[in-house]
Amino acid sequence: MIKQEQIEIAFEAPSLTRSEFGAFLNDGARAPISVKFTRNRVTMLSASFAVDGIDLRLHQSFLAAPLAIRKALRTYLRTRRKAAWREVSAFADCIDSERSRPGRRLRSAGKVFNLEQIRKEINMEFFNDRVKCQVGWGKRAPRRQRWRRRKSISYGSWNAATRTVRVNPLLDSESIPVEFIRYIVFHEMLHSVVPDERTRSRINYHTAQFRKLEHAFPDLSRMRALGDRLINVL
Repeated sequence: MIKQEQIEIAFEAPSLTRSEFGAFLNDGARAPISVKFTRNRVTMLSASFAVDGIDLRLHQSFLAAPLAIRKALRTYLRTRRKAAWREVSAFADCIDSERSRPGRRLRSAGKVFNLEQIRKEINMEFFNDRVKCQVGWGKRAPRRQRWRRRKSISYGSWNAATRTVRVNPLLDSESIPVEFIRYIVFHEMLHSVVPDERTRSRINYHTAQFRKLEHAFPDLSRMRALGDRLINVL
């Protein structure tokens, strides 16, 4: 289990309410910022600048944006810096509006593994039941793409905009140890806890803090070695 003090250090601020988000952006602002949240499936954010204030329209997924994204948005609204805008727009590009609609759930039950049950176990065992997210199976690649031999494979992904973990459906097999599925879910959920490190040229998703907390998973080296071997199998 990740130690409580490590969790407290790593966890970012929780999702904000609409009023809290508006207050965050307006804190210290020279002109008032009017914020409206939408479920627009095309335009995730837009800003209209005027002398007497700023009118901002955001997709509701921004309420759960990482603290670094909120700060980048606040910086952009005050300075128009391109670097800050790139961070915000990159987050907006991650928003899957179809899956972020209320009531829309991922497919968690597979032929072999139930990811929702695994998520609950991992959340309780490692995160004190504090991580709020959905976990489901991703879509299978078209058959014409499967035959190509790969040097790498994505076993899972974390989407910060929709707070969703997707697991490669090729892992839903009796030949895959359940502990490896647990590790993939744990690894992706850990991304919701540890903020990325962003510079002008790159984004580091696996920071020193991330790697340190990842060692809370039992027999981590064996899981990594298994991941390397499965590339040739899958």
